[in-house]
Amino acid sequence: MTTASGRSVITRDFVLQVLIYDPVTGIFTWRQSRGGKLLGTRAGGLDGDGYEVIRLNKRAFKSHRLAWLYVHSDLPDSDLDHRDLNRANNAINNLRPATRAQNIANTKKRATNRSGYKGVSYHAFSGLYRATLFVRGKQICGKYHKKPEDAYAEYCAMAVASYGEFARLS
Repeated sequence: MTTASGRSVITRDFVLQVLIYDPVTGIFTWRQSRGGKLLGTRAGGLDGDGYEVIRLNKRAFKSHRLAWLYVHSDLPDSDLDHRDLNRANNAINNLRPATRAQNIANTKKRATNRSGYKGVSYHAFSGLYRATLFVRGKQICGKYHKKPEDAYAEYCAMAVASYGEFARLS
């Protein structure tokens, strides 16, 4: 089956026909030998971004989306979020539908962060720290604080109020 753009679409029936999924471990294995893939061996491998992908019909599919399709019979229109941030952990209880904003909210502190706290930046001009986050495309800024810990406490409160269960505080 293909879309109007000519891209292949995967169906649950086809996935069930060629793969076995363990919802506890999140691991797919081949149900049948095909194209050099042996029956019972682990399907897929990691892409450059750390996501597990499986090639079907000459197209790479992200394993977490195949897992959702396998268990729930359809794909959400939204993103799928890995609760524990491990892109290779495709256990069904680790996956949840999320908007793009919710998925971004559930990220860890950036490697380039210099304050030591997620959502806190240092302002050299004032010598103070401030919490910031984005909600619906708008930057929300907290008060200026002398200590980064105080700005971080404010960030945590803002993040939980704005993102709920998707707020990643560390």
